[in-house]
Order: sequence, then C-alpha cells, then structure tokens
Amino acid sequence: MRRPLLLILTLNASSACSSVDERFDSTAEPIAAEQGNGIAEAMWHRYTLDAVANRVSFAVADIGGCSATLVGPDILMTAAHCGNVDLIGKVTTYPGLSGIARDDLFDCKLLINTWPDSDVVLHRCTSPATGGGPGVYYGYVDLDPSEPQVGEDLFTLWRNPIVSLGVDSAVIFSTGQVVSTNVKLWGDGPRLSNQPVAIYTTTWTNPGASGSAQVNAATGRLLIGPTSTGAIDGPGRNALSIKTYMEQAMVFGRTQSGVGGAGVHVETLTAMGLNPDDYLGSVDKNHNYLFDVAEDIERTNGEWWGFWHHVGFESARANRLWDFDPHSVRIDALQEEAYFRVATDSHVDVLANRRLKILPGFTYRIGMRVQIGTMTPGASLHVVLRSAGLETEAVVPVVALGVYQDVAVRITAPHTNQRAELIIRGSAGTASSVITGALRDIVVVTESPFPSSNSFDEHRMRMSWIDAATLRPALVIPVEGPTDTGLNGNWAGFVLRRSSRSATDDWPLSTREFALVADAAAPGHSGVWYSACFDVRRASTQSYARGRARFVDGASSVDVTFTPSATPTRVCTGPFQPRSAGAMLQFGFADDASAGAYFVDNVVVDTVPCIPTATCESDSCGAIDDGCGGTMPCGGCGRGARCVHGLCSGACCTGGCGLGRTCNAKTCTCSAVPQ
Repeated sequence: MRRPLLLILTLNASSACSSVDERFDSTAEPIAAEQGNGIAEAMWHRYTLDAVANRVSFAVADIGGCSATLVGPDILMTAAHCGNVDLIGKVTTYPGLSGIARDDLFDCKLLINTWPDSDVVLHRCTSPATGGGPGVYYGYVDLDPSEPQVGEDLFTLWRNPIVSLGVDSAVIFSTGQVVSTNVKLWGDGPRLSNQPVAIYTTTWTNPGASGSAQVNAATGRLLIGPTSTGAIDGPGRNALSIKTYMEQAMVFGRTQSGVGGAGVHVETLTAMGLNPDDYLGSVDKNHNYLFDVAEDIERTNGEWWGFWHHVGFESARANRLWDFDPHSVRIDALQEEAYFRVATDSHVDVLANRRLKILPGFTYRIGMRVQIGTMTPGASLHVVLRSAGLETEAVVPVVALGVYQDVAVRITAPHTNQRAELIIRGSAGTASSVITGALRDIVVVTESPFPSSNSFDEHRMRMSWIDAATLRPALVIPVEGPTDTGLNGNWAGFVLRRSSRSATDDWPLSTREFALVADAAAPGHSGVWYSACFDVRRASTQSYARGRARFVDGASSVDVTFTPSATPTRVCTGPFQPRSAGAMLQFGFADDASAGAYFVDNVVVDTVPCIPTATCESDSCGAIDDGCGGTMPCGGCGRGARCVHGLCSGACCTGGCGLGRTCNAKTCTCSAVPQ
C-alpha cells in the first residue's frame, strides 16, 4: 500500500453526476480487470497503435500514490488534494512491447499549491542521474486553454494496479467524452472548487487516478486539469479545465519549513532565486495561459543542453523561450507558426532565442520552413548566431513567394567563451522595404565537431519524426537495454508494415529535420555529401521485413536495403548530395512481400568525402562534370558526329542499321538492340 493522503475528500452525489458516494485519496486502489478498446487498457498494448497517446504515456508519473503529468521539461502537475510535501516521482515504460515495467525515479520539490481554492499543485522535478528535468527524456504535454465542449473526445493516461494482469502499478489508457461543463467538485461554498464550473467526463477512473489530466483527442494537449473526484472502478470523473485554472485559480498562503497547508513553497522558490510573493494570487497574472512560476523557471534556466534542438512553434511553453516584439511578431501554437512583418530601412531581429545553449565554435545546420508573403527589392531574411557581441550569419534563400519552402543553412557559432543565441533577422534596404511571412519547424543540429545524431532518447528528438503517409507523429516506443548514455530510458523508431499500402508508398518513419544543406546545385561545385548510419533490429520472431532506408529530395535520392536480425546491425546509406532543400530521411520496406516490423535506433548523419563519377555514359564525350568540382575525360565522337555539351550528336550510320539494330552516335557503329 502507498502512503495515505494528508486530506481525505468525500464527493457528494450531485457533483459526481452519480448516486455513488466516492472518496478519492492518494491510495491507488486496484481495478479488477483490464478492459480493452480504450476503456481501461494497459498502455503497452497500444504502443504500436497510437503515436500521440505514446507520447503522453511517457510523461505520466506516479507521485505519492496519485497520478501526475509532466507539463514541461521539469514541471510536474497533479491534484492539490494529493498533498503538500516534496515527493519522489516515478515514470514507467514497457520496453520492447513486453509489458515488463522499467521505472525511473526523480526528486520533486513543491512550488505552488492552490488548495483550498482549487485542486492543482506544481512540483519542479530533477533526475538524480543527470540533474536535468525528466521531461527532457520522457517528454511533456502542452496545455490546451480552449473551452471544453459537450461531446468532445478525450483520452487520459493514469496509474493504478490491475488485478487481472497481476500488475501493481500500470499506466492505463482510457477514452471518454465531455458530458457536462457545470458541475461542482466538492459541494457548496465560496471557493472555485465549489462553483458550477467543473467538467464531468465519461473516462474510466478509480482512486489513484487523482491528479491525472485529460487530453483533447484532436490536439494532443491537456484540456482538463488534474482529476479531483470520480467513480469507483467505473466511468465518470470531475475536474476543472485548464482554461478555468488559468483564468480563475488562486494561490493563498505559504508553506515554510514544512509548516503550512498550501500556497507557495518558500524554501524551494527562494533557493531558485525567485520571490515567493510573486506567485501569490492568480496562477497566470500575465494572461498567456501558462503557469507564471513554470514560465519564470524555464525562461531562467533555458533548454537542456544538447546537440539537437527542435524549436518549432507548436508548444506554447517553448514559445516563451523566444524574445520578440509583439507588434511585429505573432506566434500561434495551434497553427504551429510564427507570423512576422518587418518594415524598416535597417536590420531588425524578428525572433531571438538566448536559451538553446548553442556552443561556441561549433558548426550547425539550421533548417526551417519559410513562407514569404511580401519581400520588396533589397529586403532579405537572415539566420544569425551571436555570442559576446560577435555574429556569424547566413542569408535564407527565398525561391518563391506565397508558398512554404524548406530551407537549411550552415553556420559556425563565433569562437568565444560564451554560448550563442539564435536570431532570425529581417534586413531591409530602403525606408520603404517590407518583409512579411511565416516560419515553422525550426531545427538546430550539429555538423562539427560532432555529426548530427538522433537516438530517439530525448523528447525533442522524438518530435522530429513523422509518418510520411499521414503526416502524423511516427511511432516511437521504448526498447530493451540501457539508453545510449546509460540514463533515463531507451527509445527507438518503430517501422510497421501496412499491407494496405504499397511498399513504394509506405514510409512510417520519416524526418527532414537533419536539415541537409542543398549547396551543390550548380555543376562544377563539389558541395557537401552526406551519409546516414543507423542500427536496425527485428521487432519480433514473427517479423519478416526487408527494410529500406533512403535519402530523397525533389531531384535525387539514394537508398539501401537490409534484412533486420534479432540483434542490432549497423547499416549505412551511400553518399547523398541534396540538390534541393527539404531532403528527407525515410525508413520503409523493400518489397510488398515484407511483413512485420523493425526498430531503428542511433541515427547519425555525417558529411562524407565526395565520390567522383568514374564511368562515362555510352554517348558521353569531351570533359564532363565528375560531380565533385572536377572533370573526367570521355573521349571524342565517331565520324559524322560531334560533341555538344558533353554528348555525341549528328549524322551517323547514314545507311541505317537494319531491323533489331541501333546506331551508337559515339562510335558511329551499329549494334544489336539489348533484349
């Protein structure tokens, strides 16, 4: 049994939309049996079905017998009635589709507790192994501040034992709908939790589900806050929406030296250099639908260090790490875009991110999708890395107006003793110059001294992969063995054959976020060549999958086939030189006969030496481009033909060659047509 709750709360029948008198506390009571089809289903049974639910499940924790959700790299949200003390959090994954749990523990310090006004508490959590937040590895779920609608589809992930499976703490997946938006949590009274503003839903629940949030099935974001009350091993739970918490929840009082029932936690906040009094009152004083205390912590600490940064605009939390002029820039997290307008005769920093920990002297590839609406003559858009007053920059190539295009540039951060900041800058040539447009899907990856690497073991790495057929998130699941760094779990891409699709169109695991730079479009320019190496492993003994990986863009491609075995095998593609931006790395299958699935892990894309062309085509002549900035001699042409732009042409074989034979313009001889 887990330790009992400090507060035992009784739910009255009217607020539960039920005739049962339920009590919720922090003792996780077992549910009798797993129920499939998303009713009360063990999450590992859904790992190969639902990529969005997978992401949420990794971020769900057990904390003192309650369920909780990571809502930032180091911010954990649960119900206030679960207690007002520092706790140990536990996240659980099920490697290799086995159903065998792998638990990781982390320390959680209390930040704020809204009891008795409402029912949310925030902790700041750190991993004992790394000192970083567990959400860096296990991920986090963004908040959805929209108004819940009756009939809206939801799902939730929560923690409880399951008797029928003999499991003492399972991550459970349940779906449901919003039934009512005007119930009370506790009964009558002046507090927010006593007002008819809570949400009643049909998702399954049981004591121990307290604190679990409910996700908008359409957006994959937390729509309804920590569960406060609900049924006993059945459908039906009550909670306040994220919108209500942000607009109306209040923090009263202080907890100091372990004394105090709720409010701000003085020691924790003071130790972080924050003023506890700043977090009394409304939880969202600047009305941006984020918890003020979480926002301040993350803007102070910045992103966790690393060689891979996914900084698209889909996360309202991560968007606050950008600095910008709100008169010139608007970020829309739901549309995952940043809109900008620059009208000036000088340089203007459209967006600046000082919190990515970009390392001085490192060379990075920076990719993004750009849509330019207006660009008057003389105007341009730049990517800049700035450190200690020094800058390096690259011009963003713009091919067309009014459509999204993929771009990637290569920049070396200034050689200083300080980390660099990432800047998107507009430059206008005259007083009447204007640039307008939108940005999305920004990624920053190293090129040297370390090649770009994606091990799937961080949340930001997993965010980069999609299913090319659906454009939805790709399946990424936990796998056996320690992580590549020996810390915080291990994940791999899961490539599952779908018989409904031809193998030529089936690419379940794809990314363009290695940001390959297309700087080799001009003949005679050697540019940069790339190769990808990765581990592959058969997903089960029943799998027969001839895998295929390829680099592809609009103009060229290179691929490799392989047969995964029961143990990891290292596979590499041949050299690839992108001729246009937006090159993708994709994993699929070699033929329609393939079945089953395989894992992909530890993907590394590195630059490789250019390999010159060594063979002349049958009609080539003169000195032709060897693809590496040099030329290769291919000789002359036969009598009656001449060399034009490296190809033989002209009158040859004037008497004809006869049926079944053809004329070679290079040698002016007849030969049999190949069968």
